[in-house]
Amino acid sequence: MELILRSLHAAADPEREALETQFLSRLGNTLSTALTALEPIVLRLIEFGATRQYLLALAVAAGYQKAYVRSLLSQILVRRGSRQRKSGAGPKTPQLAAALHSSQ
Repeated sequence: MELILRSLHAAADPEREALETQFLSRLGNTLSTALTALEPIVLRLIEFGATRQYLLALAVAAGYQKAYVRSLLSQILVRRGSRQRKSGAGPKTPQLAAALHSSQ
């Protein structure tokens, strides 16, 4: 696992490396326990400049399922107010509904 950490982030400082190690070890918890345990670690790693994609790659390289990690990260970051989806994403408003709304 140490090799994985070095290969993904060669110039990490000791605190960041320790946080990454904690991140990987806590992923093995159950979903509800993992959310509580991982939230402060993930937020601190983000302060160090880690991205969602980097954390996902780190976890997948350590053998965790991509969908599971993506779900955990999403729940943690949405709680923080950081949505990945852009505004306007999702189904479009039907033209009739938009016309009715604008005429009011």
